[in-house]
Amino acid sequence: MSILTRPRPPRPDVPPDVEALEALIEEARRRARRRRRGYAASALVAAAGGLLGFYGFNGGGSSTRPQDGGKPPVGGAGTAVPSDAVRWRPAPGLPSGDIEELVFDPQHPSTLFASTGGGVFKSANGGRTWRLLDLPSVRVDALAIAPGDPKTLYVGTGRGVFKTTNGGTSWEATSSELLANETAERRQHRNDEGYVYALVVDRRDPNIVYAGTWEKGVFKTTDGGVSWRNVGLGAVTPLVLDPRDPETIYAGAQGAPGALSKSGVFKSSDGGASWHHVGLQGTNVAALAVDPQHPETVYAGADGKGVFKSTDGGASWRAAGFEGKDVGWLQLDPQEPETVYAQAGYGVFKTADGGRSWRALPVARAAVILAFHPRNSAKLYAGSDGRILMSLNAGRSWRATKWRLTSAAVEALAIDPRSPGTAYVAIDHEGVFKRSPDGSWRAANTGLRNLGVHVLAVDPREPAKVYAGTDRGVYKSTDGGVSWRRLPVPISYPETASALAIDPQDPETVYAITSADGGWAFGGGMATIYDSRVFKSRDGGATWRASGKVQTLKVPAAPNEVPAKTVFGSRVAIDPLDPDTLYAGALGVLKSTDGGTTWRGAGLARTPVGALAIDPKEPAIVYAGTDAGLFTSTNAGASWQPLHGPLDGVRVEALAINPQRRQTVYAGTDRGVFWTPDGGHSWRSFTRLPLRTFDALAIDPAAGMFYAGTYGGGIFELRLGG
Repeated sequence: MSILTRPRPPRPDVPPDVEALEALIEEARRRARRRRRGYAASALVAAAGGLLGFYGFNGGGSSTRPQDGGKPPVGGAGTAVPSDAVRWRPAPGLPSGDIEELVFDPQHPSTLFASTGGGVFKSANGGRTWRLLDLPSVRVDALAIAPGDPKTLYVGTGRGVFKTTNGGTSWEATSSELLANETAERRQHRNDEGYVYALVVDRRDPNIVYAGTWEKGVFKTTDGGVSWRNVGLGAVTPLVLDPRDPETIYAGAQGAPGALSKSGVFKSSDGGASWHHVGLQGTNVAALAVDPQHPETVYAGADGKGVFKSTDGGASWRAAGFEGKDVGWLQLDPQEPETVYAQAGYGVFKTADGGRSWRALPVARAAVILAFHPRNSAKLYAGSDGRILMSLNAGRSWRATKWRLTSAAVEALAIDPRSPGTAYVAIDHEGVFKRSPDGSWRAANTGLRNLGVHVLAVDPREPAKVYAGTDRGVYKSTDGGVSWRRLPVPISYPETASALAIDPQDPETVYAITSADGGWAFGGGMATIYDSRVFKSRDGGATWRASGKVQTLKVPAAPNEVPAKTVFGSRVAIDPLDPDTLYAGALGVLKSTDGGTTWRGAGLARTPVGALAIDPKEPAIVYAGTDAGLFTSTNAGASWQPLHGPLDGVRVEALAINPQRRQTVYAGTDRGVFWTPDGGHSWRSFTRLPLRTFDALAIDPAAGMFYAGTYGGGIFELRLGG
C-alpha cells in the first residue's frame, strides 16, 4: 500500500502558468498558517533565522532584554481558581479538518486511527466515536501501524517521529538523530512545512522503521526509534517496502531546481545500505505503490507526467495514464492488485486492468482514498473537506459517514461582550462560526468560506458589528455574522489582513495591519522581505487611510549584514486607557504612541513575539508570549523580565487576562494551557486537556466561560469556578 502524501511538501519546480502558481501559493498559505501569528511573522522569523545561519552568525540573546527583576503588582480581588476537575467540553457543531490518513488495526478492524494536520484520533467502535490522542501537538504528515504489532504506531511530524506501543495511551519522541545539525532556515521550514512525510514499518519486526524526510533523505531505525541513522538520498516523499522482501525498498525523490538528477525512483535491495536509480530521473515522484502479490510490479505517480508502471522491479518503465498531469497519490487494492486508484489532476480515478484504462469515480474531486477495510477491499474510505466518505461497492457510489473528528483548525476567538455565552471563532478555510448562549456553534460565514479568515474583532458597544481579517481583505458584518461585506481597505493580493484592533473608547476607530504572504527569499546574497502596512479607519471601516510607515529593523552586526524590514504578526493590543498607544508583536515588541502613525522598538528584539496582553486597569503591565517563554513589563515596554517556571523555553502562542481578576493570566502554548493566579509568580497546567498547541484563548467573564482553541483540535470549553 502506498504512503499518502497529503499535505504535499512544497514543490521545488516553478508552475508554468499563473493559475498553477496561485494554487501553489494558496497551498503554501494553508501550511504556513499552522502558526497562529500568521505567515508574515513566521516569514520574518525564518528570514532572520535564515540570515543568521546563512552568514554564520551565531550570537546569543538580545541585548534589549533588560532584566529589571520587577514583578507585576497585585491587581483585582481574590483569585478564583479554575477547577480542572471539571471536564473540558469539546465545542459541538464545528467542522472537521481534513483527514490525511486512516489506518485499521488489521487484527481488530473496529479499532481505527485517523490523522489530521493537527493530530491523531482513535476510534474503538468502528468510527462511531473518536477521541484525540495525547500526542504532543505537532504538524502530522505520516502515520504507520506495525503490521505484526498493531498497538505500535509511528507518527511522522514536524518535530520528527513519535511512537506508541500501547495503542496511543502514551507517546515518546524517537528522533534526535533526525533533527541534528539543523540550520535556522531548515528548523523554520520543519516547523511550518513539516518534516517527516513518509513512514514504513517492516512487517517482520516492528522495531525496523524507515522515515522519508524533506531534504535530509531516508532514515532507518532497527531498535524502535532509540537510534536512527541516515541511509541516503535527499528529499523523499513516498516510501514503500517489497511485501515479500522488506529489505527491498523503493523511494520517490524530489529534486530542487538545478538538482533534478536527484529526483526519480530509487531502489535499495539491502535495507537501505545502498541505493541505485531505477527510473524517471529528472522527475519528481510523489506517489509509489507495489503489487502485494507480484512485487516486481511497481507504480509511480509523477508531478506533471502522470502514472508510470514497471513490471520488472524498476528496470524499465512505461506510461500508464494521465500524461501531463500531476499524480498526488496511488492506492492498490490489496485483494485485487490490478485495481489501482489514483488522484490525477483534479479528479479521482480507478483502473481495473493495471493501468491500461481508467475511469473517473463519482466522488469529490478533492477526495483522497484513505483505506480499504482489512476484510473486504470493496469497502473503501476516502477523506474530503473534513468528512470521511465510504463506498461499499469499490467506488461506484459513495456516502458520507457520520464520523465526526473534532479537528477544526482554529485561527481566532472573539467574545460578544453584551451577550453572555456568545462567541465567534475563525476556522481555517471554513469561515466564521458563532456560539449561541445555549452552547451550540453554527456557521456565520456567508461569503467568507474559503477566504482564509485569520483574525476577528467585535465592537464592544454594538456587538452585532464584527470584523474579519482574511486573505482577501477586511470584511464586516452588522448583523452578528448573518451577512458580510468587504471593506475598502486598499490592499491587494498577495497581502492578507493579519491583525485587527478596535479602539475601546471609540469603536468607530479600527486598525487593520496587512502583510504579504511569501515573506522572504534569498537572491544574490540579499534577503527580500515584504512590508507590512498599517491602515486606520475613523468611521467604522467606511474609509481608510495609511497610518504611517513601518519601522525598519536590522540583524545585529555580522559579516555581510542584510537589513530586514519589520513584518507584523496577528498580535496587536491597544492600551485601554490611552487608545493612541498600541503594541504589536513581530520580531520583538513594537510600540506606537500616536495612534499608529509611527512605531519604535519596545524590547525583546530578535525574539519572535506571538502573543500580547495588557492589564485592563494598569496598562503599564504588558505580557508578551514568545518562542522563548513568557515575558512581562511593568513599565509599558521600557524593560522586560521573564516569568520563570514551566513556561521557560516554551513557545507561547496566546494570552488572556481575566478582566475581573487581573492576576489570573492564561497562556496557550505548544505544550497545553497554563494559568497563574498571582500575576506570574506561580503557574499551573490544565492536566485534563489534550496535549495540543493552544493558540487562541478567550474569556467570557459574564458567562463564566473559558475557551481554548487549537489548530487541528477544535475548541475546548470550560466553565470557570469561583
